[in-house]
Amino acid sequence: MWVPNCEFSGNLFPCFPFLSGLEFPWGPKPFAEVVAGPLLRNNRQTADSSSLEGHYVGVYFSAHWCPPCRSLTRVLVESYRIIKESGHKFEIVFVSADRSEESFKQYFSEMPWLAVPYSDEARRSRLNRLYGIQGIPTLILLDADGHVITRQGRVEVLNDPECRLFPWHPRPVLELSEANAVQLHEGPCLVLFVGEQTGALIDQMDISVIDLHNVERLNSCLNNSEVERKLCKLFSVFYKC
Repeated sequence: MWVPNCEFSGNLFPCFPFLSGLEFPWGPKPFAEVVAGPLLRNNRQTADSSSLEGHYVGVYFSAHWCPPCRSLTRVLVESYRIIKESGHKFEIVFVSADRSEESFKQYFSEMPWLAVPYSDEARRSRLNRLYGIQGIPTLILLDADGHVITRQGRVEVLNDPECRLFPWHPRPVLELSEANAVQLHEGPCLVLFVGEQTGALIDQMDISVIDLHNVERLNSCLNNSEVERKLCKLFSVFYKC
C-alpha cells in the first residue's frame, strides 16, 4: 500500500484516522470544528477561530494566480467594508489555493479579513472537502450557527454591490442571468420564458416558493394563447409569504 506523505511503521491509523473507527459515523463535521485553530490577519496578528462565534461568515476560496479571484477580491473588500459599517457581525475567512507561501502573503496583504495559515495545509484541505470545492473563486456564506446560507456568494456580491440584500438568503424567484446561471446545476429548477408584458405581471406577484408539482400546469399555460390569464391562475396556487 502506498501511504502519501507518511512514514509507514506498520500502523496506518496516524495517516488514515478513519480506519480506527474513532470518527464514526463519518458525517460532515460542523464548520466550527473544521476551522478550529488560529487564524491570521495581514498585520501578522492572530485570532482564534472561536472569535467567529455569533457572526455571519464568508468562507472565501481563492488564489492570487487566478484572475477572476483577484477581480472578485477587489469587489469583496468594498462589500466587507459596507457590511461591517452597517453594524452586521460579519467576518470572512480566506482559504488559499496559492502555489506558494510567498504568493499567499502577497495576496493576503490586500485583504482586511482573516485567513487560515498557508502552512496549515491539512485545515485548508478539510475546508475544501467540507464544501466540495471544485473551482475558484468560491464564496460560501454561513449564518451565525455555521449553516450554509448560500454557496453563490460570488454572484450575490457582484449583483448587489451595495449589500442591500445581505446576508443573501436564497430568493425563490430570480431573473436568469449569466451571473447566476450556475445555480441551474445545483438542483431542480423551473425556468419560465416570458415576454416583457408577462414578466412585468410576474414581478408584481408576491411569490416566495414555487410548487414544482405545477410544472405540467405551467406547460399547458404556455401552450395556450391566453398566456397571461393562465399564468395568473397558475401563480395563484403558488405559496406566498
